[in-house]
Amino acid sequence: MKIRKAQESDYDRLREFDGFKQATVERIRNGECLVAELDGVVSGYAVVNRTFFDRPFVAFLFVAAESRRIGLCSALLDRIESECGEPKLWISTALENTPMQRNLEKRKYQFAGVVHGLAKIPELIYFKEVGA
Repeated sequence: MKIRKAQESDYDRLREFDGFKQATVERIRNGECLVAELDGVVSGYAVVNRTFFDRPFVAFLFVAAESRRIGLCSALLDRIESECGEPKLWISTALENTPMQRNLEKRKYQFAGVVHGLAKIPELIYFKEVGA
């Protein structure tokens, strides 16, 4: 397993397994995307930026269905947390995404609130104190 900055050459592979299409060429060029490789194949990614009240925010994290439950999400979060550079890291997940909620709770993220009206399903907001 390897975590690294996304490159433009990863774009087509990301589009193959991600129906949400959050890993755009622009985000890759801006250095906002990390990818998780498994046996040399990109199988997950995260978008990290400052779009949440100018705070470090995991705007999106997705792992290919066939590569779930083997630690790619945790490996991406490990890297993001270690490079955060600020006291808190923020993340959100859909109310229906109970596997991610369990993962965040296990990783000591604290529930901060719910946002209604952003999408059809409410979004749960979490943060973790990661140091500065």
